[in-house]
Amino acid sequence: MVDTARPISRAACVGATLAIPKSHALGGVARCWVALCWVALSALSGCVADDDTGAGGGMAIHFAALAAGGCQSTSNGRNTVPEAVQSLTAVIEVAGAPARIERTTRAAVSKAGQWLIKDIAADTPTNVSIYGCAAGAAIWSGRSEGMTVEDQKATATHLFLAPISALGCTGSEATNAAAGEANHLAIGRSMAAATTLSGGDAVIVGGISSWSASGEGLASRDVDRYDHRAGHFRKGPQLLEARIWHHALALDDHRILVTGGVTNVARIGDTGLPTPLMMPKAPKAARPKQVATEIVNVDAGKSVAATVDVGTGTRLLSSSIRVGDGLLFVGGVDDGGSAVRDATFVTDLAAIADGGAGKTDNGQKLAIARARPALVLLSDGTVLVWGGPGSGKSADLGERRRADGTFAVLAVSGDADLLADASITTVGPAVVSLGVKAGFELLIVSGGATGALSTADVPSYAVVIELAANKAVLRPLKLPASVALSGGVAGFAAPYGEGGALLSGGLISISGGAPCAASDAECIIAEVYRVQADGDFNVSPIVLAAQTIGTLGGRRFGVAVARIPAGVLLAGGQSSVVATGAAPDVFDPTGRIVAAPPLASEAASICK
Repeated sequence: MVDTARPISRAACVGATLAIPKSHALGGVARCWVALCWVALSALSGCVADDDTGAGGGMAIHFAALAAGGCQSTSNGRNTVPEAVQSLTAVIEVAGAPARIERTTRAAVSKAGQWLIKDIAADTPTNVSIYGCAAGAAIWSGRSEGMTVEDQKATATHLFLAPISALGCTGSEATNAAAGEANHLAIGRSMAAATTLSGGDAVIVGGISSWSASGEGLASRDVDRYDHRAGHFRKGPQLLEARIWHHALALDDHRILVTGGVTNVARIGDTGLPTPLMMPKAPKAARPKQVATEIVNVDAGKSVAATVDVGTGTRLLSSSIRVGDGLLFVGGVDDGGSAVRDATFVTDLAAIADGGAGKTDNGQKLAIARARPALVLLSDGTVLVWGGPGSGKSADLGERRRADGTFAVLAVSGDADLLADASITTVGPAVVSLGVKAGFELLIVSGGATGALSTADVPSYAVVIELAANKAVLRPLKLPASVALSGGVAGFAAPYGEGGALLSGGLISISGGAPCAASDAECIIAEVYRVQADGDFNVSPIVLAAQTIGTLGGRRFGVAVARIPAGVLLAGGQSSVVATGAAPDVFDPTGRIVAAPPLASEAASICK
């Protein structure tokens, strides 16, 4: 699940060391722990440096390199700017003031061992982006938000390096194991839930971590927190209940609400469900036995049962999204495997985070029963609900939730071939917005599952929403010849940069009922694509600029995806579908990151 309802502002990053503030939600203990970690790495000499910083405070920036390709180890430490970088640009933002630009060269950083930026307003929340430039283009970047520096001090911290438009691995071999740091998930797993805390860190929750001798995929209780500034993972508290197909939604900077899901799945589940792939054989029996909903406190290292009523959020194949200060849960299947129209809106999240019940409205209803529809917060504040009816009728594809909590079916028109294709009404499609032009919002739909074992023929297509009306127009896509934008079960689509997205296909099919193997091209997708609309949104076909930015270390499905200030984090995944017997090592613990490019309005001036 991608927490697309919690947008991270303008993303960009270079793996640098910047300010860990006293006021940051990690607190003073964590701040000094970070500094001590850097002492051990010969990166810092204490919590703060003694350099003269002029008026206010300053940032003592130390760099940590990340390999641009593959999953090589990184070199977290002092003075390790990537060799390809020729110069560095810092964009410093304070509310109510114009952005400040600072520049230096790689040679200057190498000589000084740090980049000291002086005259930073003390005790003021500050956003910082750093770009690594070469030949006039930004090729590395990093970002941190809400930092503060100390008065008259050169406050030291770091931002993690990541390549732009290429996948690189997170973390480094130089982690502090005693402090719980690692350059990967604690346990490799797939189909975990992911969310982004308000401070920018990502949390990866649960998922499948093993297969039993009888052929069941078993759920994990593991929780991992990704420190977006340091670039590594830390093991979090265990869930009270192991979960797959569950929800994880951030409440604040250290607490998340986890609900629903099942404890086990089969390669081919109950054929009475809207999709047979990766489903429990007996959904009712697979529900968590003791705790339906829990609150995980990743700072305090504990999880407690929640008193909040999440309504349909406890159902298998329900969907969720954060909308303002509320959580919306819709759809799912009942104990007989039939899709439902139920919708639940939960508010007063601060009270819920503190252990209260919050406020729950179970009176809302979808216009059409749906299982695992995609939910997208549109630019006008309404929520698009797309897919999941399983009816095969294009007229049932989507609906919109208005501000008053009512739902209205979209009038669907457009390409005749798409409208006639019954396979487009999939369960669990990956849907992402590419932005708005002239009152039209463009979305890309990829994959999902039908009631059959194979989803290989499910098309990817564009949806154009007329924001002033309740209308959706289906458009075919025109892609480069080198791009095969197919999609299946447990793929993903995530916003990336300005008007772009990352997509990967997931599990496509199980041929003839036989288990997939990583070498079977038809079964699992390896490539991650970056896509962007090229031209008008209201034409046919929609022309997409698309390129392969890498693979997930091979074929993977069920990758957890979270937006972070630097760009997009991809974690885990599964390389094959296991049927019975001893499970091969199919679960990936690796974290990968791709940094978003600067805004188009800034790109020309960033790397002068």
